[in-house]
Amino acid sequence: MTPHYPEIRVHVESQNSLTLVAAVRHALRQARVGKEEIYRFSEEAFARRGEYHLEAVCREWVHLAGPGLLEGGSWRPKPHANRPSARAFF
Repeated sequence: MTPHYPEIRVHVESQNSLTLVAAVRHALRQARVGKEEIYRFSEEAFARRGEYHLEAVCREWVHLAGPGLLEGGSWRPKPHANRPSARAFF
């Protein structure tokens, strides 16, 4: 499935679910996506329960990559990551 914004790539180093959502929101803002769309993403991300559902929502919006992901591209959630870090690429 192609994300809503295939040109946006988010590099995930943290395993914290809130950091993942914040990184995607930041990337959407940097890409000048409208506030209404960013709000819609946030609503979808937090409406579903569980970290793997949250990852699925993020993948519906942007491409995810980085060491915060498991082999095969799956995100590995961790409740308290020591070093939250994420970067967005366009």
